[in-house]
Amino acid sequence: MFDIIAIDWGTKRCGLALGDTKSLISLPYSKPLFSEDLESIVNEILSDNTGIKLILFGIPSNAKNGETQTSNKIKTVVEQFKTRFNCEIITIDERFSTKDATSLLKDSNGQTPNKHDINHISAHVLLMKYLETQN
Repeated sequence: MFDIIAIDWGTKRCGLALGDTKSLISLPYSKPLFSEDLESIVNEILSDNTGIKLILFGIPSNAKNGETQTSNKIKTVVEQFKTRFNCEIITIDERFSTKDATSLLKDSNGQTPNKHDINHISAHVLLMKYLETQN
């Protein structure tokens, strides 16, 4: 069913969402995901979902569209993934995805949800943004 993985990479935590380009469905990952576990989780997902053909990484940029320290780290992770996984790996601008995710998750009391949920919803936002550009 799923054919795409979206990743919101961070130095401590990552967000992940699975999607289907035909039905335009995106489902955020539900378990806490630390950066050091990302590769093994992606490997597990790929072995369970053989239809996945694309991994999408969000890349942050500063206000002037320039690179940040984090974007350089993510590019290193992207290159590692390209050598380890047999699927297309691309990047997308992730500006405002965390802000959008936080707004989506605030409850009626205005409380901010936990960081793992924010990261997964941020990956979901990235994936939906990508799917919208494809149709």
